Amino acid sequence: MYYKSWMMFRRLCLYVLVLPALSQLSQDLVFVGESETEAKDAETSVEPAADSVETTEVFVATREWQAVLPGQAIPRGLHVRIDMQTGEKVARLLAEEETEEQRKARILQSIRNIKDDLKDSPKVEGTGKTKWRTMEELKEELKAGEMKISEDYITMKELVARFEQEETEEVKVTCLEELEYHVHQYDNALDFVHLGGLVSTILPGLNSSSPVLRKAAAFLLGGAAQSHPEVQGAALAAGLLPLLLRLTQLDPEPGVRVKALYALGSMVRRSPPGQEELVRAGGLTVLAASLREGGPRLRLKALTLLHDLLEEDGEGAVGAGLRGAGLCAVWDQVVGVPRADRGAVREDHLATTGEEWPLRQEHDTVEKVLEALARVVGTCREELLGSPTLRGKLELLSSSYSVLRDREAGEGEGSYFSHLSSLLTTILATLHHQPRTEL
Repeated sequence: MYYKSWMMFRRLCLYVLVLPALSQLSQDLVFVGESETEAKDAETSVEPAADSVETTEVFVATREWQAVLPGQAIPRGLHVRIDMQTGEKVARLLAEEETEEQRKARILQSIRNIKDDLKDSPKVEGTGKTKWRTMEELKEELKAGEMKISEDYITMKELVARFEQEETEEVKVTCLEELEYHVHQYDNALDFVHLGGLVSTILPGLNSSSPVLRKAAAFLLGGAAQSHPEVQGAALAAGLLPLLLRLTQLDPEPGVRVKALYALGSMVRRSPPGQEELVRAGGLTVLAASLREGGPRLRLKALTLLHDLLEEDGEGAVGAGLRGAGLCAVWDQVVGVPRADRGAVREDHLATTGEEWPLRQEHDTVEKVLEALARVVGTCREELLGSPTLRGKLELLSSSYSVLRDREAGEGEGSYFSHLSSLLTTILATLHHQPRTEL
C-alpha cells in the first residue's frame, strides 16, 4: 500500500513539472526496446477519456502517420507522437536512424570539409589571407560604403555652398576642381544635380569673366555629364548647350575653347535629345569652324566628336546637315601628311617590326582624320573632288601607307598600317566611283 502511494505521488510530481512545456511543444514519444514494466508505465501515462471508445485491436503501423484509437494496443518499436492538449496519439514505423558512431563520423567529416574549404579558397596576393569574408567583415564593408557615400554628399554640398559664398577666384576654382573629382562617380553626379550644382556653380562659372573659372566650370560639366543621361538631360534643361557652343567658337582663350568642346561632347554623345538640340542650335557650324580655324587640340576634339556623332546618328539629322554647315569644305585643311624626313621614315620602318618601337603621334591624328572622312565622303563627294589639294594629299598618303602596310605584313606584326591603307583605298574608291547613268 505504501509502495503504490509513493508511485502515485511520483507521477503527480512528474505531471506538475512536465505538462506546461509539453502542452506547447507536442513532443514525440518513441517506444523502442523498453522493458515490460517501462512499456506498461508508458502506456498508462496518458489516460483515455471517460467517454472514449476502447478497442482491443492491435495498431497496424505504416511509414505514414496514423491516428491511434483509444485503448488500441501499440506494438513496440514505433515512433509515437502525443498531443498533450487533446490527448490524441499518432504513430508510424521508425525511419532508419544513424548510430552514435555514424553521427560522430559525420560531424568529424563536416569539420574536415570546412577546414579544406578555407585551405583551398583563393588568397589575397601578398597576404596569405582568404578572400572569403565573415559576415561581420561584410557588415563593416557595407557600413563603410554607406559612410563614404554620405561623406561625398556632405562634401559636395559644402563645396557648392562655399562656391556661392566665396568671392575670390582661387577659392572658387578650388571648389570646382574638388567637385570635378567627386562627380566621376555615377551617384555623386546625380547628387550634384539634385544639389543644384548646374545652376549654382557651372552656369555662373561658364559666364564668369575669368578664363580660369570658365575652363574649370566646363571641365566639371564634362566630367559630370559623361555617359550620364540624367545629367545630360538636366544640362539641356538648364540651357547650357548654347552657352558651350558660344565658348567653343568665340572664347579668346584656346584652353577654354577646348574644355567647352569637351563638355559639349559629354552632353551629346549617346544622347539623341542632345544631338537634336546640337543640330538645331547650329552646333555643326561650330564644329566646321573648329576644324577650319582651331588649333591642333581643338581640331582633334572636333574630329573625334564629328566621327562619334556620325557613327551614332547614321543617316539622321547630323548626316543631313553636313553640307549646309560647311563640313564638306574643310577637309583640304584638315587632312595632313606626316613628316617624311629620313629620321621619320626610319622610325616608321622600325614600328612595323614589333611593339618595341612606338608609333609616331602623327599617325594617330591621321587615323582619326581618315575615319571621320570615310564617313562623310559619300555625302561630300562633290566638294571633295573639287579640291586638287585634298586629292594630292590622299594620293600621297595612300602611297606611303601602302609601303608600310607591305612591310608590316612581311614582318607579320600587327595590322595598324593595313587599317590606314584600307581606309584610304575606300575613300579614293568612293571619290573616283562613276555613278551609272540611265540610257
